[in-house]
Amino acid sequence: GLARSDASMRRLEQELAAAGYRVCNIAYPSREHPIAVLAGEHVLPAIESCAGQARPLHFVTHSLGGIVVRQLAALQP
Repeated sequence: GLARSDASMRRLEQELAAAGYRVCNIAYPSREHPIAVLAGEHVLPAIESCAGQARPLHFVTHSLGGIVVRQLAALQP
């Protein structure tokens, strides 16, 4: 979310990992860049680095994170 860090999602990260999910808890500088830059230059590379080619991908977001994921979906062919 806006002005939050990955620590905000830490408990959910731990719970999902304990349930057997591979979790990528991605931090991004939410107040420093436009949404398109956050999605394409910060979040997408982090997803690719963490998840690799693993599919399917599931997203759990809060607030601005949902908007960033929608922007990512718009970037995909």
